[in-house]
Amino acid sequence: MRKLFWDDPYLTETEATIQRVEGVKVLLDQTIIYSFSGGQQSDEGAIGGIPVVDSEILPDDGSIVYSLRDAPSFAVGESVRCDINWEKRYRIMRLHSATHVAMAVLYELEGALPVIGANVTSDKGRIDFRCDTSLTALVPKIQKRADDIVQQDLTIVTQFVEVPSSGEKRIWMIAGLGEHWAIPCGGTHPRSTGEIRSLTVKRRNLGAGKERLEVTLVAIC
Repeated sequence: MRKLFWDDPYLTETEATIQRVEGVKVLLDQTIIYSFSGGQQSDEGAIGGIPVVDSEILPDDGSIVYSLRDAPSFAVGESVRCDINWEKRYRIMRLHSATHVAMAVLYELEGALPVIGANVTSDKGRIDFRCDTSLTALVPKIQKRADDIVQQDLTIVTQFVEVPSSGEKRIWMIAGLGEHWAIPCGGTHPRSTGEIRSLTVKRRNLGAGKERLEVTLVAIC
């Protein structure tokens, strides 16, 4: 399955060929509809005009099987239109990159901390770290540096790279910045930090030895 959301995350509709149909479950030859992975929320989308209500990434080859609201009438080999809710996708793209910016800035200040959880929805992004000290004092510095990165409108790069002993991995990074800005990620992202526009970083305490950074977008009229 070709994952067009990696090739062009701005693509809002496409034609795809049905590879398999089993009840309400459908497999396509290519897709623009992102399925929950790496903490990023699934897209809202439709296949052949029927809303997608669930999806599953197959462990053998990474293909995505979509569950539709209703059993489709189309058959294997037919071409169907696929589309997504662009407003939701774009907010997730911006928030995902905003969350990576906050994470990378933290690494600039403190070095890499063990990540124990992450989640990005259209409302906010969060990253949980294993950390024995509070991040409260660092939040203003993270906010200031993140704001600077956003205002510089720097190029965001997402690409597959060969990692020794690990094979091929997809990474997110900002062109021209240090190695700690290269973060493994299979999500969708905008082309530049300027598209984030404005963000807010907050710290949450999760209990002993755990710290959370929460990132939200600031509405700009």
